[in-house]
Amino acid sequence: MFYNKYPHPANFSFVTTASVESDRNGLAASFTVPTANRSRTLEATSGVTSYTAGIHHLTLRSVLWPENHSQAELDFGGAPASEAAKEAGSSLRLSDGFQLQLVDGHGTAILQTAPDGGFGVSGEQSILRFQMEAEDRFYGMGEKWFGRLELSGIQTKYWNTDVWGDFDVPTCVGGRPDPVYASIPYLILRRGDRFIGMLVNNPGAVFMRTGTVPSDEWGIQRAADDGTFVIGSESGPLDVVFMDGPTLPELTRKYQRLVGTTPVPPVWALGYHQCRWGYGSRTDLEWLNSNLDAHSIPCDGIWLDIDYMDGYRVFTFDAGAFSAPAEDIAAAQASGRRVVPILDPGVKRDTDYSVFESGREADAFCRNPQGEPFVGLVWPGETVFPDFSVERGRRWWRDQVAAFAAAGFHGAWVDMNDPSTGSVLATDMLFDAGTKSHETYHNQYGLGMAAATREGFEDAHPNERPFLLCRSAFTGSGRHTALWTGDNYSNYHHLESVIPTTLNLALSGIPFNGPDVGGFGGDSWEQLLIDWTKACFLFPFFRNHSTAGSRNQEPWSLDSRVLEVTRSFIQLRYRFRPYLYNLFVRHAETGDAILRPIIYDYPNDRRFDAIADQFMIGPNLLHAPFVSELNERDVLLPEGRWYALDTGEWADGGGAVTRRKSDSSTPLFVRDGAIIPWSSAPAGENRWDGSEVQFLVFVSEPDAARHADSPRHTEGRYVWDDGISLGYTRGERSAVHITAELRVSETGPRLSLSIRHDQTGYGTLTPTVAVIGEWEEIDLVVDGEPLVPVPTRGQIGINGCSHTVTVVTAS
Repeated sequence: MFYNKYPHPANFSFVTTASVESDRNGLAASFTVPTANRSRTLEATSGVTSYTAGIHHLTLRSVLWPENHSQAELDFGGAPASEAAKEAGSSLRLSDGFQLQLVDGHGTAILQTAPDGGFGVSGEQSILRFQMEAEDRFYGMGEKWFGRLELSGIQTKYWNTDVWGDFDVPTCVGGRPDPVYASIPYLILRRGDRFIGMLVNNPGAVFMRTGTVPSDEWGIQRAADDGTFVIGSESGPLDVVFMDGPTLPELTRKYQRLVGTTPVPPVWALGYHQCRWGYGSRTDLEWLNSNLDAHSIPCDGIWLDIDYMDGYRVFTFDAGAFSAPAEDIAAAQASGRRVVPILDPGVKRDTDYSVFESGREADAFCRNPQGEPFVGLVWPGETVFPDFSVERGRRWWRDQVAAFAAAGFHGAWVDMNDPSTGSVLATDMLFDAGTKSHETYHNQYGLGMAAATREGFEDAHPNERPFLLCRSAFTGSGRHTALWTGDNYSNYHHLESVIPTTLNLALSGIPFNGPDVGGFGGDSWEQLLIDWTKACFLFPFFRNHSTAGSRNQEPWSLDSRVLEVTRSFIQLRYRFRPYLYNLFVRHAETGDAILRPIIYDYPNDRRFDAIADQFMIGPNLLHAPFVSELNERDVLLPEGRWYALDTGEWADGGGAVTRRKSDSSTPLFVRDGAIIPWSSAPAGENRWDGSEVQFLVFVSEPDAARHADSPRHTEGRYVWDDGISLGYTRGERSAVHITAELRVSETGPRLSLSIRHDQTGYGTLTPTVAVIGEWEEIDLVVDGEPLVPVPTRGQIGINGCSHTVTVVTAS
């Protein structure tokens, strides 16, 4: 596989005529691909099926692509759309000249293939070329380390790699390796005010080019410069889903429903996690627990790397490290923290190893071209690999996981599932008893492993939500697992990349993701670890992780300054955890993104089209961390008013504010009108009680002359449950609806608060509300009963700043 070489349109023959017919499901076309040798003409068929909500499915089949091996399990939401529904929304048209047009409800083309050749074939390769417009912008693309949010001028391929094993050291440390660990070929096009999504549902080596690609350092042209953007595949059918937003939130919700939303995770998965290659024994877990307690650092996960295994044999324990595994794990977890072990797919080829023998008896392993189990070279030495493309392979792995989880594990770290085969040529790994080529399931290997692993934990703990963290992924992996963005380095080059990587991955259907905080490879240093921690403390996944042999980077391992700063932001994450948890609840219900670019909520402000160092956490928080060695930065604020949690001051949107780097704070802003659930649990504790919250209300007191547009009415919803079990699916969940209405009279502003329990399946709470600022007049209604609260002044410390609040309570 050549990672940096791509098919060129000049080597394709393009279809110019097709016979198109309509049927009750959509459009069907048959066509012939022209070649110079008339005896080798290719007969093929195409279909277009439209579904409600502006989703359109293009399929192509021929003798070259008789079957689509994708295991993405797309959900189109039912039967094809009626003609009336198509006319009311967008539709995908296919002409006799095999020209594709995506048109809106008024019949206006919003996307169309290039008139000089739209669909082409070259051997088993296929390509679609689309006309570009000058102001087009691109996003998504899954996991890419380009260090950019907006992705024009990119040429890329989708083929899961083991980055450190497949690229040289300079590229890994300070370059832009591509492709990396996850293959999610999803492209978002912004055209004017409209957002269009294109998902290539092909597990093979898909490629994309978004317009003109700059020449290389020698001045050699690297791609066609023809005014088009392209999507294509080196093999397999070009099976494409087109989605018309038209807004980015609407598009994201449609896409997430198509590929599957991420289930509500256990709340402990949203805590802080401590990991290092080298943690591998009961002694290590005791050391971690002791230090976390001594330094008042809340933490929910302490992780075990490959060192805990017996000779790197998966599903085993080294007897010297864990003499009584179930008892040792239980002792470590008595701290209230979960122990998370690593699981690699490679199984040591050893006839004295019961896991290997049971897999061989179950015919669970991939085969080589000679029909024998394929052998790679990874941590255990000669290693075989489960075949997750078939039920027997998934069932065998699922059973192994379930038995292993009985030791007391409730989640796992699923690594090396690119699949990494060491120095052995991976293309010799065949699937389905050796009948399917490597490329049919290479990119899907992590997806199959994640699904089988999750099922194993569900078998072991039927009423608990498992937590999985994977390195590799394919379309739909978010249904089963979170993703960490792989092996990075301790430097600012990698820190600057984490925000755009995470945002585009979130838009591509993996909202639960995050990097190795502090950097995995190399030595972190004091300021760098502080900046990593502050930048990522509100990411969906938050784990400090480093490699063996590097400088230790636990919060207490550097100096007192690092300990104080990192501890304060870890504790601040736990204050915001009810808010983060509710973002996951909303995602599961609607598909909304959690971490998202500013354009998600403020698309009309084109200043944010390419901003890669600011982001939204849900609709209410804007973070603009320091991700470089610079000590000063500008923060662009969208329209409206924003409360600065680092200064305690309101700022008008539409402009910019300047911030200097400070240990105690980070540039974090709250949208005017936001209602934030805030944990009232003691600092330093990781325990969860969803009813122990205070509602922070951010409403700027209006000056009629200056802020006539200040919100007069705002509302929010807060949901809580036990955070662990599946009881919420049976109604064991509670929710309150909160409104705040601001009236201005001659006597001054008056704030009316209303809190109503919508669900009580997990009990009720006694509301406490803290309104930012000094307020004289506040009304409170709880479950329809007017109360006469006595507002009290108070101070609350957030983000290195003391904030004046007016507190009212229903008690």
